[in-house]
Amino acid sequence: MNDVIGGEGDQTSQLSDEELSRLAHDLKTPLAMIVGYAELLDTRDDEEIRREAPQLIMQAAERLSSALDQLLESLEAEAAETGSSNQNVEP
Repeated sequence: MNDVIGGEGDQTSQLSDEELSRLAHDLKTPLAMIVGYAELLDTRDDEEIRREAPQLIMQAAERLSSALDQLLESLEAEAAETGSSNQNVEP
C-alpha cells in the first residue's frame, strides 16, 4: 500500500490512522462482496443467484473503483498542497 500512497511512506504519514482505517474499510467491503458473490456463482446452481449476482458484483466493483478514484484525488490534492510530486499517483 505504501507504493500506491507514497513510495517511501512520506505521504502515508500525512494520512491519519483514522483516515487509513476508513480507507481500508471502504476498499475491503466491496471487495468482500465481489468475492462472496463470485463464490456463490461458482458453488451454487440457483437461478436467482445466477440472475442477481452479476449485477451485484458490478455494483460492488463500481464502489471499489469510486473509492480508489477518491483516494487518488485526495493524494493528488495533498501533494499539490505540500508542493511535492508523486510519480506513483495517477488519475
